[in-house]
Amino acid sequence: MPTSTLIAIGVGAVLVLGLGFMLMRGRFSTPERRADLALQDMASSAGVPKKTTDRSEALSLGHSGDSTQIRGKGVLWLNDTTLGFALSKPVRQFEIPLKEVRSVVASNEFSRIGMTQSSPDVDFLVVNWNDPSGSIVMGFKLDGAESWAAKVGEAAKDRKRHS
Repeated sequence: MPTSTLIAIGVGAVLVLGLGFMLMRGRFSTPERRADLALQDMASSAGVPKKTTDRSEALSLGHSGDSTQIRGKGVLWLNDTTLGFALSKPVRQFEIPLKEVRSVVASNEFSRIGMTQSSPDVDFLVVNWNDPSGSIVMGFKLDGAESWAAKVGEAAKDRKRHS
């Protein structure tokens, strides 16, 4: 068999394998499937605990505190004691103890010093909590903000009852 035929067969095999891998990973799938895959990739990162009661892809809009800002796309997660956010790039984590949560609401607007964002839909989760430096507010943009507000609010009440 000529060398050029062997090279053509090898290149074809690599292309078929690559296409198969991309299809298996959902790269040509629906936007929802690609979003699910992205969330799975982010949620399996070191910043998200394995035992969570809920997790969702979210966009952190920052907070009003003095500590390093956490803004960008990542995973919002909830467990029995903490509401957390794992930023995907650069990799950073931010945690809010549920026992310190003062209020949590779903809103169509989020404001902090230097920034106001609004949306025609209710897709901002706004969390206010006590910190040694004072009261801090942080916002997240995500699908299902109303559901998240209810879950976080209930988890915070439970945590305060048991602490």
